[in-house]
Amino acid sequence: MNSAPGVLETAMGLETQALDLYMRYSQKATDEKSKGILLEIAEEEKAHLAALGRLMEEKA
Repeated sequence: MNSAPGVLETAMGLETQALDLYMRYSQKATDEKSKGILLEIAEEEKAHLAALGRLMEEKA
């Protein structure tokens, strides 16, 4: 993790884990409000992944 691509790769891994977490919890949510909030957060994680992907392409 001594380079920009290494840092970006680590960040993408963390974002992927967070996305998975929010998606799994949204499936377990028992009320629609909680489910909706978790899905919104998951969408934010997708946006983070996309931004990191663009940065990764720039550094390649």
